[in-house]
Amino acid sequence: MKKRVVAYARVSSKSRSQAHSLEFQKNYWNEKLSTDPDYEYLGLFYDHGISGKTMKKRPSFMQMINKALDGEIDIIFTKSVQRFARNTEELLDIVHQLRDIGVSIIFEKENINTLEITSDLFLTVAAVVAEEDLNRYSANVTWSINESYKRGEPISFGGRIYGFNVGKKCELTINPKEAKVVVKIFEMYANGYSLTDIQKHLEKEGIPSSYGNLRWARNTISEMLKNEKYIGDVLLHKSYNRDGIKHKNLHNEVDQYYVTNHHKPIISKELWDKVQAVFARKYVGSTKGIYQKTYPFTGLIECSCCHKNFAHKMNHSSNENAYPWYRCSSTRDKCTSSAIRDDILEELFIEAFNEFVTQKYRGIEEDDLFKQVTDLEEQEKELTKLYSNGWILQEAYAKEVTDIRSKIESLNSEIIGLRNRNITNKDYKPITVFDPTKVEKFIKKCVMKKDTLEFHFYNGVIISKKVINRRIYHYVN
Repeated sequence: MKKRVVAYARVSSKSRSQAHSLEFQKNYWNEKLSTDPDYEYLGLFYDHGISGKTMKKRPSFMQMINKALDGEIDIIFTKSVQRFARNTEELLDIVHQLRDIGVSIIFEKENINTLEITSDLFLTVAAVVAEEDLNRYSANVTWSINESYKRGEPISFGGRIYGFNVGKKCELTINPKEAKVVVKIFEMYANGYSLTDIQKHLEKEGIPSSYGNLRWARNTISEMLKNEKYIGDVLLHKSYNRDGIKHKNLHNEVDQYYVTNHHKPIISKELWDKVQAVFARKYVGSTKGIYQKTYPFTGLIECSCCHKNFAHKMNHSSNENAYPWYRCSSTRDKCTSSAIRDDILEELFIEAFNEFVTQKYRGIEEDDLFKQVTDLEEQEKELTKLYSNGWILQEAYAKEVTDIRSKIESLNSEIIGLRNRNITNKDYKPITVFDPTKVEKFIKKCVMKKDTLEFHFYNGVIISKKVINRRIYHYVN
């Protein structure tokens, strides 16, 4: 009687390169098992784009195990212990459950059959060796990076640098077309243009961003204006890894190294100093970058009609009936967004904030962001292994790694943003009086959609409040 057999494969990334790896594994097991006269090959179970740290988070894996426990599978084939499980305790638990009902797991690389008496010993050793290899690899990489930094030699720049072409050995050469845009950005900011003004200018001119699209983020422009590479220098160790998690090196947790005249600059030192002086005037605390705002909602209210920020104004400022309000800064007559008085805005915020804390809305928290970073780090390791084994081409590998590192950088920026807000449990209590510190700590932005105001909280939660008729004040030119 033929044995009912399946195979299991896992790749950690949903990238195109790893899709090729999965296709390779499908063909491999199909050829190996479907042609064996002793087997009835039931197919391949695989998890795509999921970390292998815990079995229970892999749906296809759990489906396969449940089928085996239900008596539908006799043998499970897999390439290696590392592909099957990375947690020794979970691995042995599954092996024992399946062994008790006569189902075997065959690890091809280690030549282990779990029905054999000595398999537990070999499995434990294989799992420990795999974990040690990963730890040793991580330690070696960290040491190598530190030594290179001490010599002033960059290992990588973590992704694309607008205005430069990055060589294989981290040499930076100027990209003439993009360099002109970089100079324009620095000149505009030095001459008083805001980040939003620059963003709108770039998008209006149809200038592609570093990602190749026509959308520019204010944060991207801000980071460019503070990037020392544009004056020919390089600051090494801006981030570091600890326990598999990437952190920004904000407080010199690890030694940093500043290399001057590393490459040809795009902008002059004089222009750089002017831009940094503008930042110094606008921001309190260079490490946190907290904007000096005269009013709590300055720079936070966005018009859904014109996509401009609301400006703070004083209505009837020349008489005793004067009152403060916010309105769209656009001069377009067709803008349909409502203006809103300060006192009404504060009332709506109190309502939204109290709903937020009493309903205990949960969105993206720091732990969630850390998990995403960890998963991306795992994907990068998997890509490196595939590339080392010759399963993907260098061009595909470089592109995928660049994309992953860019995402990690963005996620770490969000984590730092969460930490800098210093939220404690006391902050999650309802309020009866408007508290501007709650706006700073909890609100990422507000969006005015005609006569509805959306409060966007930092953790991703959005609460909408209707601006009723008595609260609508249209601006009249």
